[in-house]
Parts: sequence; C-alpha cells; structure tokens
Amino acid sequence: MGGLAYMATPVPRESAPSEMLIPGSYSRARALGLALRRARRDGDLRAIALESLRGRLLFCGMMQGVERQGPDDPAGSALSIAGQGDGYSGVLRIGFQTEYLLAWHDGELRAATPDAIAVVDEETGEPISTEALRIGPRVAVLHLDADPRMTTARALERVGPAAFGYAAVYHRADGVP
Repeated sequence: MGGLAYMATPVPRESAPSEMLIPGSYSRARALGLALRRARRDGDLRAIALESLRGRLLFCGMMQGVERQGPDDPAGSALSIAGQGDGYSGVLRIGFQTEYLLAWHDGELRAATPDAIAVVDEETGEPISTEALRIGPRVAVLHLDADPRMTTARALERVGPAAFGYAAVYHRADGVP
C-alpha cells in the first residue's frame, strides 16, 4: 500500500473521545516539526530543542547495518548505528518492525515502545522510515516520552515491547517501570 491507508469509522459518542484521544498530540507533532525546522535552519540538528516536548536527542551516528527478518521473526529486524563524535560513541541498535520499537546503546535498553523513537537524516532533519533504511547516511535518533496514559499496565499489554514480541520491559524516562 506504499505506507498509506485510509479508514472511515463512525464518530464516537459521548465520553469516548476523551478516553480514546491523547490531548495535545497534534500540537506536539507540530512543535516537533518546528523544532526540526529551526535546527535545520541553524545548521545543527544535534542542537535540536526537545525538552519542552518531553523528548531528547538519543544518539547520532552513521547507519552501519540493517537486518531484516521475515514474518516468522518480526522482532528480529534491527538497525545498527555507529556513534560519531560529540559524545556519541559505541553502537546504538534499534529493533523495528514497521516502526522503531526499542533502542539499546551498547547493550543497555535506552528507549522502548510506547515512547516514540524517530530516525532522521542528520543533514536535512527528514524522517527515515523503516522501509527506507540503508547503510551509510548520518542520522540522529530522537526519543519522545509517551503520554502517561500509554504507560499504564493495561495499555502496555497492547503497545509495550511484549505486544511486539520483545522480552524487554518498558521503563518510563524517570526510571519507573
């Protein structure tokens, strides 16, 4: 489908929207886009300001390996990024399926779904989808904390690492499981 899908459903009634929607999602996405645009304009994506968006620059480096697994082992696909300069050393390994789900730096889990992990081209700030991964480009990896409603035990059953076949345990950015 080229990464696109459309769906029409009935409009939820009464209290359903307050239970289903995350307030501020569009505003946060727009603010992220503006932060990327500012960093690109200033010529330094590594200086991107994400603190007000409950986010951080997780890693910078060069894509050095892409392993893709088939439907029998969807949790086996991974991207390896070799750190380059400015305090980024070692290797960041990102587990993915159709989206980036977990990130380990030198074997230590640093980010996990439902938090958002984004890989962007370090020069342009453009996002790189899992379908477009290839060896060579210099990238920045962004980590945005999930809304607290997505980190409850009930929500993690559907959107946590185990829901995607990973044995990892989600921990919020403040270290609380």
